[in-house]
Amino acid sequence: SRWNSTAEMLKLLIKAKDELAKFWETEDAIRPPSKKLPAMFSPQEWKLLKDVHAVLDELVYITNLLGGEKYATISVVLPSLLKLKAKLAVSDFDSTIVSTLKSTIISEYERRINANMDLKKLRMATAVDIRFKNLKAIDKLERDQVYIDLREFALALLGQSNTSAVRAPQARKRPEESDDESDAPSVDYVSESARINAEIEAWRNQIGQADDSADPLATWRTLKATYPILAAAAKVLLAIPASSVPCERLFSHAGFVVNRWRSR
Repeated sequence: SRWNSTAEMLKLLIKAKDELAKFWETEDAIRPPSKKLPAMFSPQEWKLLKDVHAVLDELVYITNLLGGEKYATISVVLPSLLKLKAKLAVSDFDSTIVSTLKSTIISEYERRINANMDLKKLRMATAVDIRFKNLKAIDKLERDQVYIDLREFALALLGQSNTSAVRAPQARKRPEESDDESDAPSVDYVSESARINAEIEAWRNQIGQADDSADPLATWRTLKATYPILAAAAKVLLAIPASSVPCERLFSHAGFVVNRWRSR
């Protein structure tokens, strides 16, 4: 939020550039020599302010995305970092200040992710989000491991190990039906491990959805019949918010409603 406040301040300052110049000129002309205003920004300084604002404006987009209340799950964290790196790539035309600012923002963002978040869950959530399932935000050499982790996570939710198998559900017998063993339906054992492997393989071949505004949970509601085990894992992973901002915002709003001046 501090970055956002600074970006907004610079935006308003740059917008008022011409008006400030007129005020400076008029005000300085009527002041005595001992109370002259300090020098106004030079053209180089105005350019620097614009460059800094352009950098912070990219960060504003990311912070608003992570602090949003619509589909802002942990699955957006790694893709947002990838996008931020692309937008804030240092170029030869950047000044020293701008280059340092870009590098500091990226390193601080990465530090906070590594220090405060479960990287394994971030990667798994990215893998089950229809918007980011191509895993561009994850190194190619690590993508297979993401699906291995996802497989173990899905099996753990079922209460099964990677080698266990469960008995397929059977129809309940009617009282009048014979209990003779020859009349009983055959026991069908289905390997949950094989099923989740098949689901993950099919999911990896599923075409992604480029629309960033798509609701990943709504997508899984339609795919639940196709990927029943994977859908259960996706429901858990995509229910984790990317940040605590929406919750904090709700408490702030509640503070305006529930206060000591409220009529009873």
